[in-house]
Amino acid sequence: MPMKPPPSKVPRIDDHVPPRAVAPLPRPPCQIHKLSDELLLIIFGLYLNDEEDRIITGHPRQKPAITSTLSSSARPSTLLAVCRRWMSMRIKAPLWSSLAVYEPRMEQIPMITAWLERSLDAPLSLYLDSPTTDENSYPALQNILGLFLSEQILKRLQHITIRIVGYYFPFEIKSPLYLYAPLLRSVELDLEAMRRRYDPIWMLFCGPRTVKKVSWCPSNIQGAFSSIDWALLTHLKLSIVHEEPNGVGLDQLMKAFRHCTRLVDMQIAMNMPQSDIFPPPHSPYTPDQCADALRHIRQTRTPSHALPPDVRDAAVSAPIDLPCLRHLKVEAHLRDSEPLLARICVPNLETLQIVHFSSTQRSGMLGITSLLERSHAEPIFLSLFDPNMRRSETIKLVNCPQLRKLVRLELLVGPIGDSVMRAITDAQLMPQLRRLVLPNCCTSIGVLPEMVKSRVPMLQELRLSMGSTAKSARRMSSDQYLDLKSLKGISEEEKGHFLVIVD
Repeated sequence: MPMKPPPSKVPRIDDHVPPRAVAPLPRPPCQIHKLSDELLLIIFGLYLNDEEDRIITGHPRQKPAITSTLSSSARPSTLLAVCRRWMSMRIKAPLWSSLAVYEPRMEQIPMITAWLERSLDAPLSLYLDSPTTDENSYPALQNILGLFLSEQILKRLQHITIRIVGYYFPFEIKSPLYLYAPLLRSVELDLEAMRRRYDPIWMLFCGPRTVKKVSWCPSNIQGAFSSIDWALLTHLKLSIVHEEPNGVGLDQLMKAFRHCTRLVDMQIAMNMPQSDIFPPPHSPYTPDQCADALRHIRQTRTPSHALPPDVRDAAVSAPIDLPCLRHLKVEAHLRDSEPLLARICVPNLETLQIVHFSSTQRSGMLGITSLLERSHAEPIFLSLFDPNMRRSETIKLVNCPQLRKLVRLELLVGPIGDSVMRAITDAQLMPQLRRLVLPNCCTSIGVLPEMVKSRVPMLQELRLSMGSTAKSARRMSSDQYLDLKSLKGISEEEKGHFLVIVD
């Protein structure tokens, strides 16, 4: 019997397709690669100078030795390791225009030299922080200061910060540096242990009419204080101590404020006595006469010693107007900040930070509310640290009508109870509030979620810590756990537009 032919193969569509390797699907281009080099450099600059990227300095390993600024852990080398295109931008000068050295060591010299070479001709901002005084740090300080203060670098230097813990300056400066630094506009010298040598060192860094941003430490700075052209000053940071020999007092600071017309940012640490500071005698001048005297001084730019006595006295008889001041931070020791706040007027204030390191019950918010009402200022950021502030004072501060434009509020005061939380619940007060910081919340169940419900969706972030009701335990109570669960539910309902951070 003849064999049957094999069944014919059923043709498939694959038989007509020549075998070949399967090509991968093309990847969509990353959106950031569409940005130009100029925009990338702007983004890189924001990353390298991010003030929110705070460094925990409790352990030396947690703070890199060389970064872009002392307040950030960012470095250009981190960006250059991302991709080839970013690596090709390593020669761009703005990436290397800022250099901060922490805990100087000899092994850092080659990297510092390479960093300065890559900066090309860009204006430089240099920072040097030496928190130790061991024998190994001084040779490194001498070499690094030799690089920072060389003639080639001084030609491009626009800002310099030097913080040294020691009794002598480890580098000999033979001639005034400002003669070789035409771009220098910002100087911060923190030489706390060099009290007797501070003024001569400052005079070598700063000319009489060159600097616009200054930061002084320690407080006995009579020579440096007198050498500044206050009419040009835009940023100021200093300490004032009541009746300290060769120090700057509150009255002397007020006399200098008569010439300040461009001051934008001011940080002052006060060390005032706990006893009452008697105000000056009642002024015989009217408010209009005081304003006219201050206007005359600022328009004519007449030195204080050349002013007529009546004009000189009238200008400080009323609160001094600082028309351009936007940011004010006051750290008050021993007593509150009222002696300073009562003598200034800040109509364009945007941010106000008050820190009261007081061991008495004198601290309060009278100076803060009176400053805002007198100046007709409506800040957008208010931060208050005062462990001794009473709840009634906190409620008065929250009810202040000058806070109607407030966007961010940090109440770092005593325990936040039900009365304070209910005052914040009123959404008609501070209607634009978006970020709120409330440490040590000790409220009844439901009070905190009720406050949040009244303020979302405008409120976007709440940062708080739950105060423990037990004496030795850090665990939360059942009521606090239920409140946090309710806050989580509100965050889910807002679909990520409301964030809760619990410390």
